Amino acid sequence: MDGGRVLMETNALAELTRLEQRLERLRNPRDAKAEVKWADLMQELARSLGLNLEQQNAIAEHRLRAMRRGGQLIREAGVIKGRRSVTLTDLGIDENDSKRWGTIRDLDETILEDYIAAVAAAGDKELTVAGALDLAAGRVPRQLMTSERDDWETPRTLFEMLNAEFDFQLDVCATDATAKCERYFTKREDGLSQEWVGRCFMNPPYGDVIDAWVDKAQVSAAEGATVVCLVPARTDTEWWWDHCRGGEVRFLRGRLHFDNGKLSAPFPSAVVVLGKDYPSDVVWWEAWRG
Repeated sequence: MDGGRVLMETNALAELTRLEQRLERLRNPRDAKAEVKWADLMQELARSLGLNLEQQNAIAEHRLRAMRRGGQLIREAGVIKGRRSVTLTDLGIDENDSKRWGTIRDLDETILEDYIAAVAAAGDKELTVAGALDLAAGRVPRQLMTSERDDWETPRTLFEMLNAEFDFQLDVCATDATAKCERYFTKREDGLSQEWVGRCFMNPPYGDVIDAWVDKAQVSAAEGATVVCLVPARTDTEWWWDHCRGGEVRFLRGRLHFDNGKLSAPFPSAVVVLGKDYPSDVVWWEAWRG
């Protein structure tokens, strides 16, 4: 019961930190196996105590991350000791655990994080290992279980705030239905192949092509344009570190409710301003209240 009381009495941030610390202490596959077993027991306890779905999903997320870490540790341990390869038996892991952990380990990190965030945003869904395995196996479209869609429409209120400041001349990535400026590029014109000049607004596709869009924004800014980008705040990605941190980053409070979305986005967002008048800076943008 002590574990259950900890979960009920500890606030969410402190609990998240505690679980992260547990993951950091895993040093070998046996540690990971014990951690997964602990999470299994905590899930059972959470259900028996009637903890809410958010708390249950926090434990389920920890179990999923422990399995992913276990898969990484199995790979790291697969070295040659003398002339004999390390076996699963040596590691104290069975074949089933190895396969499941390996599948979750190899699942693209962005997809996994999007799945976790999408479940949290929904508020009424259960986070499961089966859901992650289904994504990895392609048994469900990613768009149904993650945030991977490319038509998130900019909230009108947010655009109006930015437009009052920048007086945009060009929407570089739009559709006829969602364009925010009189002059805009759609897929027909292929904004990536066009010249971006003046004060530009960009809400790019959020799939695999986002790297190309923020790269284009950075290049255009170096050539004299001011490009205001509305992007996911994915500071763990290469495209963020390669392109976004060179401008003024305005972190937005909470999760945006895009105009064509039924729920809030399953990811945090930021406004990144690229241009010669906007050197690298981080702003907690209090003006935006969500």
